[in-house]
Amino acid sequence: MRTKFIKVSVEERKPTISKAYHTNLGIVMYDDNIGVFYKPGHHNIQIDFWLEEVPDMEDEMIELMKKLDTELDYQDRCREMTGELYECWDDLKSLLTKLKQ
Repeated sequence: MRTKFIKVSVEERKPTISKAYHTNLGIVMYDDNIGVFYKPGHHNIQIDFWLEEVPDMEDEMIELMKKLDTELDYQDRCREMTGELYECWDDLKSLLTKLKQ
């Protein structure tokens, strides 16, 4: 499975596992027992953000959007769509076009 890194503000959340993390100050260690970031030989380091590795669901989202596009095309041919659904479909087609580029 592919993964990606997301930027997490320390004010929002701290890691739950003690290990090395990429941060705005480079690679630093985190100790979940005491809840601090540090570098060997240094005590508590104040950082702004750390990077968390998460699953990259982009391929799955694109496939779902393609299926939805196909279903909406069928509904359009059956004349079953409302105005709001047309607007959503236009947004979906625009996003799919951007992703293909």
